[in-house]
Amino acid sequence: MQAAQNELLTRIGPGTACGDLLRRFWKPAALLDEFDPALDPAMRERPLKAVRLLGQDLVLFRDGAGADAKWGLLDRDCPHRGADLKFARHEPEGIRCPFHGWKFATDGRCLDTPAEPPGSTLCQRVRQRSYPVRLQSGVLFAYLPSCAATQRPATRVARATGSATPARTGWPGCWRMRAAWPRCVRPASLPTAVTAAA
Repeated sequence: MQAAQNELLTRIGPGTACGDLLRRFWKPAALLDEFDPALDPAMRERPLKAVRLLGQDLVLFRDGAGADAKWGLLDRDCPHRGADLKFARHEPEGIRCPFHGWKFATDGRCLDTPAEPPGSTLCQRVRQRSYPVRLQSGVLFAYLPSCAATQRPATRVARATGSATPARTGWPGCWRMRAAWPRCVRPASLPTAVTAAA
């Protein structure tokens, strides 16, 4: 393989050919068990976890408990001063930045800016970049669309029955794909650059 082909296939950050391809699909972000207080007592007080998906640093958190729980996936840097939200304080209805106390909901809305004077509308104009999260079969899936994505694809994950929890996802018949993942993608869904290199 030539160096240019290697770069094309291995770079997955935003704005890269393979990054844009992989952003067309839901990605497993975490297992639901990782938020279980019985397995990790810290999750009882602070159900928040730093994750890295496709070269992006994100924070995944739960708002609420039980069947009413909402899941949020936000960029890790606060839009105000860039503070790392993996150190955020978990509160009802969202997380609060550790630096100036800005509070964000699961959908990225800014709920509170405590240092602003009364009557300030800054809170209504600020949003943190957020990504949709879907819980299915004990796995939390995230969708990180590229700029070209217009709609969310459906998740294709085997439904678990009873106490079984699958810990993998993929295309039907390709779960043992190892390094041969391009063969599992239909050629029509590949970008032109990847099709030419493959």
